[in-house]
Amino acid sequence: MAAINNIKKGNLILNSNLFIVLVAILFFTCLSCRNKDKETAGSVYPAYIISAAEGTDNLVITAQLKSDTEFGEANSLNPPSGFTLDDEPLVADTARFGGVYYEIFKPVDGFSGRHKLAYTDKNSKVSAAEFLFEPFTLETTIPETVSRGDIKLQLAGISDREIIRVVMVDTSFGSEGINYADTVKNGKLLITNWQLSNLEDGPVKLELTREYERYMFNNGSVAGKISFYYTLQREFILKTD
Repeated sequence: MAAINNIKKGNLILNSNLFIVLVAILFFTCLSCRNKDKETAGSVYPAYIISAAEGTDNLVITAQLKSDTEFGEANSLNPPSGFTLDDEPLVADTARFGGVYYEIFKPVDGFSGRHKLAYTDKNSKVSAAEFLFEPFTLETTIPETVSRGDIKLQLAGISDREIIRVVMVDTSFGSEGINYADTVKNGKLLITNWQLSNLEDGPVKLELTREYERYMFNNGSVAGKISFYYTLQREFILKTD
């Protein structure tokens, strides 16, 4: 009787293990079919970031192929799939939390003008998007020491209604600092004395970042995104008269 029970238990374990294996095979098969259908349906989302800063030698362009939307998982690519900038391939790398991404570094000098980013899928179909790289400049000379009061900045190389992020930090541990986005009007930007109240007297670092996002469309649906960031930095001493 014990032998029969052992045989029954053995068969039960065998059947249970077989069931788990079959479920696993079915799961991965369905997952593979789902991924294949998604890729065939074009439900992938190229996301590009172009970032540079005044005074640096190189700009960096990164690209990720997301699933469905800009918030989707990042996918790794196998040839012939890949990203290019002006027909030059981007190189794969991996971030701990962001997943796989592709990047290329280019000298800032001489890069102004139109360029083309492209994604090639596994069927060698190319989806391309052009962008215009135009660094802006700060025409206002900021002295080494600035007295409290409104700070008026004149910018060049930037259109009206574009967004500039203003970040100002001091060296005080308890200071709130300044971080807000403002719209350029006639090339002008204003930092008010009231905003400066978030800063303590002493050394201050000012960052102005041009932020611009452009969505790509395919048959009326969002099919990708290009984000631009170009940063200027200035440092001065803030004082109260």
